[in-house]
Amino acid sequence: MYRGSRCSVYRDRVGVDFDPQTNAETLVTLEEDKLRETLIEYFCQWASCGDSYIFDLTRVKEAFAIGTMSFDDFVEWDESRVAELVDEFIAWLKEPAQKQKG
Repeated sequence: MYRGSRCSVYRDRVGVDFDPQTNAETLVTLEEDKLRETLIEYFCQWASCGDSYIFDLTRVKEAFAIGTMSFDDFVEWDESRVAELVDEFIAWLKEPAQKQKG
């Protein structure tokens, strides 16, 4: 199993070991504020990692075929966009628990 240096930093800081087999179970036990903060920080590291970045395409992808796509048609992710992803991820993590209650 891969355990990169970034994973060990988060494991040491928040006491969460990013093990793919137990992550969801561990994450849902954290207080929501701590969970949100941890995930935002974690994903922000990966949104701008080395030579890789995450972008939103602001046009329909068919523009590639027409040849009118340019760099201006992409918006780099920032912390607020990562926060949107994290909020959706937290909602997804809680779905099984909500289904069991309902």
